[in-house]
Amino acid sequence: ADPLVPAQERSGYQHLVRLAFTGPGRDLATGLGRRFPAGQLRAWLRDRGLPQQVLARDLTAEHWAELWRLRPDGATRGARGTRVGGATRTTGMS
Repeated sequence: ADPLVPAQERSGYQHLVRLAFTGPGRDLATGLGRRFPAGQLRAWLRDRGLPQQVLARDLTAEHWAELWRLRPDGATRGARGTRVGGATRTTGMS
């Protein structure tokens, strides 16, 4: 089976998850709310039948992968401040 998050996006994905567990506030919407446009995260929770006060630990792996794909502009900053995600980068000959 394919991974839920592509290997080349792993660092940024892990950074997003880390922010959710260590960010301000106790619930997911408070911890990650500033990383998404106003209301987007709360709407995502509502659409999945999750409580607005859901904790990061209560999400499934599939939920986390969805959140990663949902992030604004398709990119975030990795643990070392490098941009990951977004446009696909290729290496090698053209």
